[in-house]
Amino acid sequence: MVLGERIKRIRTFRGLTQRELGLKLGYEERNADVRIAQYESGYRVPKNNTLIEMAKILNVNYIHFIGVTPGCAEDIMLTFLWLDE
Repeated sequence: MVLGERIKRIRTFRGLTQRELGLKLGYEERNADVRIAQYESGYRVPKNNTLIEMAKILNVNYIHFIGVTPGCAEDIMLTFLWLDE
């Protein structure tokens, strides 16, 4: 699973819209949802400090956003772990 897919999956599981997440990250109201859509589509990649803040907002460990090979068993296990949180 690529980064944008992870962001979207966790965001929707937590019940936030793109706009709500963008506003919580401090983006202006007029483009908050656009920025999150860009992250989720892979058009833009969030900076590390943005990912750390996003993890706090979404109540997951930062590791869920980085360093896991797409489709591997570890990725599946991490998904179950954050679902359990």
